[in-house]
Amino acid sequence: MNYRRIIYIALIMFILIWLWQNMSWDHSQEEMAIMPKDRVMEQMAAHYEEQDRLIIYFPRDYRGMAEEVFYLTVYQGSEIYTDKYRIESLEKESNPQLELSWEDSWKNIQLPVNKFEAYSLEKGEWKLNQ
Repeated sequence: MNYRRIIYIALIMFILIWLWQNMSWDHSQEEMAIMPKDRVMEQMAAHYEEQDRLIIYFPRDYRGMAEEVFYLTVYQGSEIYTDKYRIESLEKESNPQLELSWEDSWKNIQLPVNKFEAYSLEKGEWKLNQ
């Protein structure tokens, strides 16, 4: 009797059983929470109502997922502030939600418009900078 063949067959059976039990057969994807650009822009416009001008900078690959960042430049008189925001996930199992979290601020710093997808708030309406 060839014991090596029996060991190989048993090992293969063990691996197949382990894979069968541990693989998820649920092919439906969980709905992931996202924060679209429109919602971010609405929140920023509401938060910074009294400013002279706002420019929001989204990375070109922005998807609105948790842990992504964007930048907001605020013009207030002769002063310029650029704030960095991060999208954070609130840990709720049944209903995942995202919120904006301020991370950092720089005075007199303007980001290059050509490296981002930039929108300006003009007359209460966001317009894409080109």
